Amino acid sequence: NIEEVGRGGFSVVYKTSYGTNDEVAIKIIKDSHKNQKLFLNELKAYHEFRKYRGISMDKNTGDFILVLNYVRFGSLCDNLKDIFKLEWKI
Repeated sequence: NIEEVGRGGFSVVYKTSYGTNDEVAIKIIKDSHKNQKLFLNELKAYHEFRKYRGISMDKNTGDFILVLNYVRFGSLCDNLKDIFKLEWKI
């Protein structure tokens, strides 16, 4: 059972189960086979604040895939925006 949970300019994220109760996120970096620098930057960013569980490659497209622990309640970026809302007063 695979469910799309996010989509951005450079990637698509899916949620799926691994084993009995373990949920993982599958992040496909679009066109990463053409731009390895983009993929390496993504990998470095995850390494800084989040552990990834695996790296793979789509045999049909050559795009790189990151396997990550699934985080409920949206992305880290979305949660940080909610926590640190800035109100500018002029």
